[in-house]
Amino acid sequence: MKIKSIHILKATFIIALATLINTGHAQVTKKNKEFHISDFITIEDANKVLEKPTYANDSAYKQSPNLTHYRFDYVAVFKDSTSKGKLFFTYEAYKTDTIAADIFQSIKTENEKLGAITKFDAGANDGFWNTDKLNQPFIIIRKGNKLFKFKVYYLTDKTMLSELQKLAKKVVAAH
Repeated sequence: MKIKSIHILKATFIIALATLINTGHAQVTKKNKEFHISDFITIEDANKVLEKPTYANDSAYKQSPNLTHYRFDYVAVFKDSTSKGKLFFTYEAYKTDTIAADIFQSIKTENEKLGAITKFDAGANDGFWNTDKLNQPFIIIRKGNKLFKFKVYYLTDKTMLSELQKLAKKVVAAH
């Protein structure tokens, strides 16, 4: 009987967590600070970027002595229900500015090999954006010891890039 009640408790927790994530109210605790998805990107922000109603799909949080890593995504389902748009976001806070700068430079170098990148001024130390062969934009910004990464999949209109750029500036300014 004890094992059965543990499984029921575990199942209840999983259902509650899934509900929180899907309503955009998921949170994780980081040393007396809670991260909420909406502290970075709200559903309204995601709706503007993807140009469709969205929902929070997934989130993950990891912390080690040298890195705090938080990522999540929003999904928009299009009318035919087989097409989906996704907005991915990653926040990384490293122990030092130097570590973050080295990681940023490594990502920049790899992206330069794939094609042209465009400098992106978001009021931070470094930033660039580019698009892949399918015209899906990627933005990365370094602000001190933090990296902010934004990626959209299933781009359907060029206006999404300008909305993504506005969103990136807003998020970086707030953090």
